[in-house]
Amino acid sequence: MRLTVVIATRDRKDVLRESLQRYATGSLAGVEIIVVDNGSTDHTAAMLEREFPHVRTVRLADNIGPAALNLAVELATGDVIFRTDDDAWPETDDMLERGLRFMEVHPEIDLVAGEVYFVDNGLTYNWYPFPERTATIPEDGLPVNHFCGASVLIRRKAFLQVGGFWDTFYIEESDLSARMIAAGMVLRYVPWFRVCHLTAFQPSQIASRWLLMSTMPIRFNFRYFPFWRATGRSMVHMASQMVIGIWHRTPPLTYLEGVLGMLTVGLKAWRAERQTLTRDQLQMVTMGENVWGTTWRYYRFAFKRLWARRTKSN
Repeated sequence: MRLTVVIATRDRKDVLRESLQRYATGSLAGVEIIVVDNGSTDHTAAMLEREFPHVRTVRLADNIGPAALNLAVELATGDVIFRTDDDAWPETDDMLERGLRFMEVHPEIDLVAGEVYFVDNGLTYNWYPFPERTATIPEDGLPVNHFCGASVLIRRKAFLQVGGFWDTFYIEESDLSARMIAAGMVLRYVPWFRVCHLTAFQPSQIASRWLLMSTMPIRFNFRYFPFWRATGRSMVHMASQMVIGIWHRTPPLTYLEGVLGMLTVGLKAWRAERQTLTRDQLQMVTMGENVWGTTWRYYRFAFKRLWARRTKSN
């Protein structure tokens, strides 16, 4: 069984260089790495060719979002895909080797979700939604309903079978997980599969990220939930995002674009993308947690990161 690392990048050659340098030791040295350059203008391709000739590079003229990762998986020769970010790397030299052995021992598992350690503030993000249940973790991990894009192993066959990532960054991980669950695939969380993450986005990206955070969860809701349940979930999300937009002092035109987007994206998804799941499937997708709990958990961690960043800067 072979493993392939896939990374999408755009205009972040310095953090990409730092991450790729981490793959030069131990069992990481011989791993297949595919980097798709999503239309960078900062000479990322030249840096890769000069400093990492062993890395397979695909250069695109434009930014095609997560579809770049789909292209990388199609080109991969590995049976298992380690999908990660351009500002992240395995915490230990043997982590990927251990993950591959885990997939070999458990052929019934299609996806392994791990943890993320943010090196800029020392926080660890546990993507398992119910920490109180992690006191005892079985050898084959705990059932999970989503994963962090920087820390996940996916069987290539399963990824291609469900159609890969959707076309817009942000919660593409949750969308892929929902389709895998609907297809009867097995997703597991294990705490020892952990990556280090730089969190390398700039303050100038806050407005564009807010737009994606505002609209994409609503698209997800109307794609998979019954209409009225999707409406209720989306109303909670809209209210929280409007407050967050004000908090971040989002430019007025961007704020208006986000509000209009939240009002329209759900109906577009309902009409063009609807794949309403069964009650049992939705129970697995939400793990029984309502939208209030999900929203509170998300923003609690966001404020925790904000506090840690401010404390460190002081």
